[in-house]
Amino acid sequence: MTELANGDLIRHPELGMGQVIDMDAERITVSFRRGGERLVPARELAPVSLEGFWREAYSDPEVAARRLSEHPADAVALLLRDFPNSEAQTTEIRQDVEEFVSDWAAWWLRDLSTRTTRRARGRSWWSGILRRGR
Repeated sequence: MTELANGDLIRHPELGMGQVIDMDAERITVSFRRGGERLVPARELAPVSLEGFWREAYSDPEVAARRLSEHPADAVALLLRDFPNSEAQTTEIRQDVEEFVSDWAAWWLRDLSTRTTRRARGRSWWSGILRRGR
């Protein structure tokens, strides 16, 4: 895990985005955007990219919502920067953007379902947008 410091933004797989407020050798106290303060093991946290969607969504949710509405493919490309190998399952994308779009199904079908997708292990994954320079 990357070295974290007080004030850093992190992401927890179940609790979402948060900000580090205190640390010791094994556990970190995080103030989560949804869920308040929690003490969590460091191994459960992922640092947030300075250029990724998660940082934008945490620091300026209105900008994130506008990007998803006006430029959905660019928003997903930005979101993919936050995932290992720039790949994410459809359910992971949904988890991260659903609070910003009024109707997930309509947004997904209208804007993204026909874009670059590939099948891996029977699940839908997004990949390739960043590799094509979008």
